[in-house]
Amino acid sequence: MKILVLPSDNMGIGKYRSVDPHVKLQELFPEYKVDIEYKVDQKDMKKFKDYDLVVYHKMINGDFNLTKKILRYLKNNGITSMVDYDDAPYNETAWLSRDYPPCS
Repeated sequence: MKILVLPSDNMGIGKYRSVDPHVKLQELFPEYKVDIEYKVDQKDMKKFKDYDLVVYHKMINGDFNLTKKILRYLKNNGITSMVDYDDAPYNETAWLSRDYPPCS
């Protein structure tokens, strides 16, 4: 299984909630291939087709509209996405779960 992880940052929350758990997952289960990207190039949406799962923290690149665009692309292409809302499920992206459930 190929997983793309899109942390919110490379320290603090991003490191401990996104990076470290997925690095450990790959270490313990080598059949999981994990790639980590801190900035997504919206001009290269086709790269998402290489993944079975895309995991992100709150918003992608901190951009609400980009997050919405990418989630629509993932859903339309049958790619599973999972969001980590942190400890606040009613944050700025919570409304997305209506159309794009946290694990869709």
